[in-house]
Amino acid sequence: MKRFLLLITITIASIQLQAQSQYGIFAGVNIGALVGPINEGDKGAPGIGPNVGVYGNYKLGNNFFFQPSIMYSCTGLQFTASRYDEIIEYEFVFQRAATDSEGNILFDEEGQIVLVDDVEILNPYVKQAKANGKLKTHYIEAPISILWQISKRVGFNIGARVAYKFQGTLNGTAYDVILGETTINDVGSYDFDESDAIKKWDWGLVFGTQVRISPKFAARVQFHSGLTPMNKEGSSAFPDNYYNLYMSTSLAYNIFGKYY
Repeated sequence: MKRFLLLITITIASIQLQAQSQYGIFAGVNIGALVGPINEGDKGAPGIGPNVGVYGNYKLGNNFFFQPSIMYSCTGLQFTASRYDEIIEYEFVFQRAATDSEGNILFDEEGQIVLVDDVEILNPYVKQAKANGKLKTHYIEAPISILWQISKRVGFNIGARVAYKFQGTLNGTAYDVILGETTINDVGSYDFDESDAIKKWDWGLVFGTQVRISPKFAARVQFHSGLTPMNKEGSSAFPDNYYNLYMSTSLAYNIFGKYY
């Protein structure tokens, strides 16, 4: 009898939960940027990428809902940056004459000087460097929010987000590079790839609004902000800490359940 009553209770609770739940899908566009120190002469343009995902709304009481979702999100930016006073280490390989323990030069059987390879670690001082580059990140993101439905059409949400980067690129071209230690040498330009400087995980906040435009469709605008640096420490590409900040706009379609 107790098991029967428990089964009845679970069934009723499940029916009530289903009656107060909504499930749907959404898709749209991200507009991305980074927040961090900017040097004089630095410029940037927001990156644009797609987003698509699924969501659920579970009524908590009155006009409040628990709103979890999972989504694919692509963001990034294009930039022109200037860097000064940076140390770069590289190996200089050369040949020198072989010597014995007393410092005498060694000769082979034909009377030729014996040469050996040697390596010297050089640390030139970067006097000036500029770069044009592009950052693009692909995340699987899980925002979890509390939605406050202030009317039948308009709601606001705020919550937390965690994102896993499964692909990311940071590359471009450095130009007007001038290196020097005791003398100044004009290096010119070279291509770079600093994709390994992007962290795998990103944590932060999500907040925004949604407007119901029909019984099945809603327009959403969300802001995704990182609370931890998206870059690894010690990277030449990121001399300081930078944080994700991007806006996602999307159209949501309610597959199951009704709006309140």
